[in-house]
Amino acid sequence: MTFQISPTTMAKRGRPTTDLSLLSRNRLWAWTVYCESSARSWDALDKIWLEKIDTGYPTQHLAIETRSRRRVLHRIFRQATDPASVRGLNGNCLLDVVDASGNHPIAKALYHSELWKLLGPRELSRTELEEMKERLLMRLRLFQATPQELAVARLAGLQHPAFSRDEVELTRTIDGLTNDVNADKFALLGCCYRIAMHDVALLEANLYLIGLRNAFHQFHSDWALRTETYVPLQTLMDARLLRMRVAHLDLGAAEVKVRRRSKQKNQAPALPFEPSLIFSGYEAHRPPIVAIDTATLEFNSQYRSHFDAALKALKVALVDASRNAHDPETDRPWRPDTSEELAECFLGDIKMRNSPAS
Repeated sequence: MTFQISPTTMAKRGRPTTDLSLLSRNRLWAWTVYCESSARSWDALDKIWLEKIDTGYPTQHLAIETRSRRRVLHRIFRQATDPASVRGLNGNCLLDVVDASGNHPIAKALYHSELWKLLGPRELSRTELEEMKERLLMRLRLFQATPQELAVARLAGLQHPAFSRDEVELTRTIDGLTNDVNADKFALLGCCYRIAMHDVALLEANLYLIGLRNAFHQFHSDWALRTETYVPLQTLMDARLLRMRVAHLDLGAAEVKVRRRSKQKNQAPALPFEPSLIFSGYEAHRPPIVAIDTATLEFNSQYRSHFDAALKALKVALVDASRNAHDPETDRPWRPDTSEELAECFLGDIKMRNSPAS
């Protein structure tokens, strides 16, 4: 049978359809709630949550006990309805009730993830991508040194994987993000890929692309995603992340065929994009993403002293180097007015971190 597009997602009287990123979010939320629960069927799952949103209102005693059965969670899954728009007879929002229960932390994190903004219909600027990446790093308790912090750490002689630019170390940390995948890790890999593409760091972007592909397969395997669940996400990743097409997409762009009572097990999906050859032996554009540990916390807390030590060492090195420098126009020895002026050329753009990682 052909997968039917919900009437709620179709244009009504000139109204634009809901974007595929939000429809995919809604459907994945319902599927995650189902997988995280102990319910054996959608009806059993509805029974759990309808008791919380359809009871406790003033006229409940007047309700007819034989009223027709309501199907809520399965309708959200099939029609990709927004759970935030579903209210029970007592006025409670289904999404708020599920979030407040604490029984579905993964579904809650998935619905509120930055991933849907990244896969949304509006192209994000470089600044917005950097800000999103910083929020994701804090939420996941991860750390990635900025180019300025990397320069300070190297001048201070600090030895830690966080301050390495080795391609092997970067690959290892990307592989770590593909384990126990969630929506925020997806978003982080996607942010890093888009930032690398902005910087034309193509070899580094290729590593993140490989990580995205592996994460997608792992996510599909961990949650046993059905065809109508993973195809929209697959379409979004191809159109919005890889090809950077921000045109409006709806469920029609991810139409799939669904067979009833199929005995075939879910096959691992083939993404429409394939990573290119893996290049090795080059210095990565950005340092790897690492878990926050004692060393990174200490680096942040003592950043000022590291900065001062690096600045002092650089001033001495630059003054020594300038003794043999010549003005190309006059061929006379060149002397800076002060060592501070010379150091400013190299460290002037370094900004202090406002707060340590936590």
